[in-house]
Amino acid sequence: MQRHLRHFVKTTIIHVIDSLCLGGAEKLLVKTINYIDKERYNNIVVILHGPDTLATEIANTPVYRLNFHYKNPLSWIKAIWKLRRLVKEHNASLIHSHLVYSTLVSRLAVLFSDTRLVSTYHCPEYSKLNPYYNRKQHILDFITYKKKHISIFVSETVAKNIRQKLAISENYYIIPNFVPDEFFKKKELHEGGMYHIACVGNLKAEKNYKLALMAMTLLEDNNYHLHIAGEGKERGNLESIILLNGLQSKVTLHGVVNNIWSFLNDKDLFLMTSTSEGMAISLIEAMAAGIPCLVSDIESLRETGKTGVAYFNVNNYKELADKITQMHTDKELNSMLIRRSESIVKEYTSINYLDKLYRIYDGRN
Repeated sequence: MQRHLRHFVKTTIIHVIDSLCLGGAEKLLVKTINYIDKERYNNIVVILHGPDTLATEIANTPVYRLNFHYKNPLSWIKAIWKLRRLVKEHNASLIHSHLVYSTLVSRLAVLFSDTRLVSTYHCPEYSKLNPYYNRKQHILDFITYKKKHISIFVSETVAKNIRQKLAISENYYIIPNFVPDEFFKKKELHEGGMYHIACVGNLKAEKNYKLALMAMTLLEDNNYHLHIAGEGKERGNLESIILLNGLQSKVTLHGVVNNIWSFLNDKDLFLMTSTSEGMAISLIEAMAAGIPCLVSDIESLRETGKTGVAYFNVNNYKELADKITQMHTDKELNSMLIRRSESIVKEYTSINYLDKLYRIYDGRN
């Protein structure tokens, strides 16, 4: 009887996101759906457009596509109408949107309705450092925001930027991303031989992979090899740099990598050269996996990595090359960083994340 009653009061949530490509926000959504309590929540995913690469990882969850094009006014109307219809068909009481355009469509879809809206911001969208800053998007975000809307920020850095730019003063929460349980397995550090360096993230400008490639040109010892997992528009530029500098034997662009744990398992160093991040999932995954980490000295990565990672000047590839050499040779430094990381990543467990999310979903905050 208890079980039947619990099933009867299930909450149906429609998760709205731009696409299911291999990005940080998309991976977080897929992880959340895989970990969420299925006896408490029905989950439906709606994507605006684009690739649905990660859909295979949530095969038992319905996925709908709106075929949205933000430059087409008619497309806005159709997308809003389709989303409203899905809310009604599935008797959804809550929409959880990710990324700005999905949030804009969701806000307009729940206008004049009782459907609750939760929106997660994954990066400092309106920072001067964001190469994709869009003034029109910013204005729309500001105009459509209502105090009753619930906002989630993945870090203090993101909260600071979005709250200031949208004048958000209430109904907001900071919930960092979480690490899947399998990443907390112990990893054995390799001794001697090739020193394998891992980068994880889409090939886009703010990941700043050019800096990593230029640092590799200064590491004349052939015992260093850089592995980059990810795909994107910058591939052509990176391939040109690799070719022009004769780095073919020292750098591998792996493209899309579905199993990041396996990819990281035989690496000696995790490297992040980003000029801008929201809350770096791949960094906390590497920290949890017991890999020494070297990251760019920017506010959001300081917030995430704290004292458990090493830092370098994001504009100085010579300093980066020196730091890589130091990480290769200084075993005491590596051991210290790993010990500190073990303590830091305890706050990024799935249990902590879901407990905070359930409180918001259930209206208990």
